[in-house]
Amino acid sequence: MRPVSAGLPDDSAYRAIILRESNLVGYWPDGSGSTAPDLSTGAHNATINGGKIGAEGVTPVSRAFYFTAGTHYLDAGDQTSLEFPANGAFTLECLVANDRIIGGTIITKQTGKSGYHFSMTAGGVIQCVRFNSGGSTQALGTIVPLKGRWYHLAYTYDGATAKVYLNGRENASTANA
Repeated sequence: MRPVSAGLPDDSAYRAIILRESNLVGYWPDGSGSTAPDLSTGAHNATINGGKIGAEGVTPVSRAFYFTAGTHYLDAGDQTSLEFPANGAFTLECLVANDRIIGGTIITKQTGKSGYHFSMTAGGVIQCVRFNSGGSTQALGTIVPLKGRWYHLAYTYDGATAKVYLNGRENASTANA
């Protein structure tokens, strides 16, 4: 995982690092109109719902997504390749800047009784949950990201332990219940 200390990393360098990942199933760095193309081999193009592309709020680059409410989001559809095996390893990651600390979903996927949820609580800490019919594992961060700054957030699950990373440093870890 590459730490991000302040601001966004160089866009072309960051993109090259991400696209080298052999198991990458989705990568939506930007978009135009109502579409966010997936640059991974998965080709899960997403629909932009209510968000804007442009330099508003804390968005320091012209192509970044700017979402102002819980009803604004990217929708990549109900793709089975975006689901993870019940106890299989996976990583979710994103670059996020929040211009106000409020609760809200960052990444979510649910199919029946299984899925994952990556969010910010009302108190401003990062929360990650992996669940299936056998139970769930939650990792709750301890650091509240400062508003107006960019952060690299990651949630990993190795089949036994869920971990939250903030700028490349482990912020929470929880073993299966």
